[in-house]
Amino acid sequence: MKKLLIKEYTIMRSFNRFLLAGTSYLAFIVIGTGVAWAGDTSPKIISNYGYNTNRDPGSLLLPTQALTAATNISIDTNLTAPAGLRAITIAPNLTDDRSGDVNVTVQSGNTVTGGQNSQKAISIGAACQAQPCSGQAVNTTINVNSGASVVGGNGVSSEGNTAGRGIVIEDHISGKTTINNSGTISGGVGGETYAGGAAVDSYSSGTLMINNSGTITGGAKGTTAITLPPRALTFDGSQRFITLNNNDGTINGDIWTSSHGDQLNFYGGTLNGSIQGKGTSNGQMNGSGADVYFRSGSTTVNGDIGKPFQNISEFGNTAYVGPVRSLYLTNGATLKFDQNSDIHAVVFDFVNGGTLDLGTSRVRFYDYEFIDIDETNSGTMHFKTTIDAKSRKHGYWTFKQVGGERDYYGFNHGMTSVIVPTVLGTVQTGSNYIIIQDADGRTLVNTPSVVNGAGYIWTVSNVRCNGGAYNITDGVSCTGQTDTDGISYGSGYTNIIITATNQNAAGSATGVNGTRVQTLATYSGSDPGLQALSQAVNNLTSDADIRKAGAQLRPETTGNTAQASMGAVTQALSTIQGRTDAVRVASSETGTGVSSGETLKGLGVWGQGFGSTASQKERNDVWGYDADTYGLAFGTDFKVIDPLRAGLSFAYAKTAVDSTGVRSGSGQDIDSYITSLYGTYSGKGWYVDGTLTYGIHKYDAKRHVAIPGAPTQTLNADYSGQQYGAKAEVGAPLAVGPAVIIPLASLAYNNLKQDSYRETGDAAALEVSSSSTDSIRSGLGAKVSAKVATIGNWEISPNGRAVWYHEFNQSSPEQTSSYAAGGASFTTPGTDIATEHFNISLGLDVASVRNTTFSARYDADLADKYISHSASLQMRTEF
Repeated sequence: MKKLLIKEYTIMRSFNRFLLAGTSYLAFIVIGTGVAWAGDTSPKIISNYGYNTNRDPGSLLLPTQALTAATNISIDTNLTAPAGLRAITIAPNLTDDRSGDVNVTVQSGNTVTGGQNSQKAISIGAACQAQPCSGQAVNTTINVNSGASVVGGNGVSSEGNTAGRGIVIEDHISGKTTINNSGTISGGVGGETYAGGAAVDSYSSGTLMINNSGTITGGAKGTTAITLPPRALTFDGSQRFITLNNNDGTINGDIWTSSHGDQLNFYGGTLNGSIQGKGTSNGQMNGSGADVYFRSGSTTVNGDIGKPFQNISEFGNTAYVGPVRSLYLTNGATLKFDQNSDIHAVVFDFVNGGTLDLGTSRVRFYDYEFIDIDETNSGTMHFKTTIDAKSRKHGYWTFKQVGGERDYYGFNHGMTSVIVPTVLGTVQTGSNYIIIQDADGRTLVNTPSVVNGAGYIWTVSNVRCNGGAYNITDGVSCTGQTDTDGISYGSGYTNIIITATNQNAAGSATGVNGTRVQTLATYSGSDPGLQALSQAVNNLTSDADIRKAGAQLRPETTGNTAQASMGAVTQALSTIQGRTDAVRVASSETGTGVSSGETLKGLGVWGQGFGSTASQKERNDVWGYDADTYGLAFGTDFKVIDPLRAGLSFAYAKTAVDSTGVRSGSGQDIDSYITSLYGTYSGKGWYVDGTLTYGIHKYDAKRHVAIPGAPTQTLNADYSGQQYGAKAEVGAPLAVGPAVIIPLASLAYNNLKQDSYRETGDAAALEVSSSSTDSIRSGLGAKVSAKVATIGNWEISPNGRAVWYHEFNQSSPEQTSSYAAGGASFTTPGTDIATEHFNISLGLDVASVRNTTFSARYDADLADKYISHSASLQMRTEF
């Protein structure tokens, strides 16, 4: 395999200018050593070749001698042809003894540009026009790499009637040409009054394949041109077997096809232009035009497919344009329209299902079925329509028979159709929209079904109108009748209409999860993110999906967060409770307290580590959470007067709250700093404990939102809270043998204030007002303790406790929020707090005669669908 490497050598500039005889400098002067020309390996200037001297002085003409193997040409510099010249000319078989292929690659970052005065960038077979090519056909491949460009030369106002084309396959080429484009191919700009050049133009007798994953753009028209629109691809003359494979690429401009041997395959991507059949006489239009396939993915078409029969003037000659031969959707492909479009086709088939995404556009299908074609429809066709309540537009499809006999609705008898509506904004109940409209009175065989979405329950009906071209008499009078968007029912029409009968769960969502959904469903602002969320919410169809969306859109501060914050404080306060239980040492003077080996002195210090795990299941339509808390507490107390003792404690707790169920992925990390002033008074046969508490909570919140039809979002917020509390407990110790049983009662009040905050991250971010939660809880129960053994200097005393708590304030406050990007505010109802709690604890004290005690304790807290397990280890000593 030999390779030609084109480089620029400045040493040759003066020689080149001499050869060009005054023409402008051509950038690609030298072909490096080791060229493929037989018998000549020296550097060579390619500027003139035999019969072509007066045709293209200065252009790169390949090959100039017999090819004995494939020739590879790498363009790794910018090539700009002088005015009036082609940049690269490939004449692959000038004599009978030519063989081998020609491969030209334009490397990334480089551009090949045709000369001004309407010249081509790359011409295949131009030399054959002066001396017909003969002998064995040579295949040519043009590779335009990503980041590379091939551009036709611009026209001028005084010369030519079109601009230069990007790549041209000329007459008399019988080999195969392949164009692989992942860069850009474009035609030149037309002169002042002339059309722009085509990106790729072919009118040879060979075959052509174009594989496009880049951009193909037709040249722009001149400033006053009224002739041809920009053309991306032109397949003309006697060309046969042209194949386009558009692999998610972009084509800007029209596609002209001249034969039903042409095949256009779209595997996604965008066509900003029209497709039209083209012939040289009206007779040749019958059945001409390409076979167009939308094979997979989603292809957007901003233009028409096919044209009505008409003659045009093309460069002074009469030509005809018309429909494409056939149109296919296969294997679930989507054909998407972003503007009103017409389709003119001999036949339109679906294979293994497909989707027509109409957006808010009107798409008219003109059926030219006047020749015998076997239909191969199968699967389900989806008609997607977007109903824009604000602009009063929606997508709909119309049929019109142009030739042949009227077909049945649905393209054949067995067609299954589904209408899929999407609503932007809010429509009124009873609004109706024409989705499929037939102008010729086809017989409806299969009524389409409709997806109950877009925030509404839909019904499908068929309104058949009297009169019209076919004088239908079995319908109703439709004179002056229109749908909600003003589309006329017409006369002689069959109209497939969907009607919004009721709002579905998204439109009527209530309860603790409903307000956020309603606010989104009725959003009418301009923020794109909230518009997308609104559309997604409006498309929800079930109560389960609505509950899920509402739960994810709920602010974090209500319900679960308050419960977890207060739980951390309860954990810290249990350390004080363990200490006050211990300081009531049995004495002969009072006969109260818990017997232990420690002796109450003037000063006591203690420290305790604690941890807990809690699980709240879904309750009252609010999803639960799992919480893990760990922390450290320490304190000191002293004797004020007998029998009064007071102390001060400090605790730090770290709580990780992980939401469960549909809120999985959301949660908070809470840092709690808790200071308490406590005291205990021991009387004869009774005692009273009291605690005053102040806590600061620091929240690091994360909220996960995953609503079908909208991007997944993660929202973050940092904010603070403050908690105030007071608790009193009274008990009456009773000696029962070696044990002490203490009936007890308690009353506690806590107030949690959480600051306002603003989430960051995406459109679902909330701006949340401050909130305040109160808790008033009574307790009634008993505890028991007994010294069971003495081991050396240590006394072993197990203990237990069982308390029933009743919550008097059962509801959390409502909270006002709004979406940070705009829209109306909404109120989130508070979550009811569980009324009854049961606490059971088991402990073990190990006390030394030297006034040091170790205590271990386990607690279980039980409520409605809630359970918490906690454990602690405390050490205390007396001085």
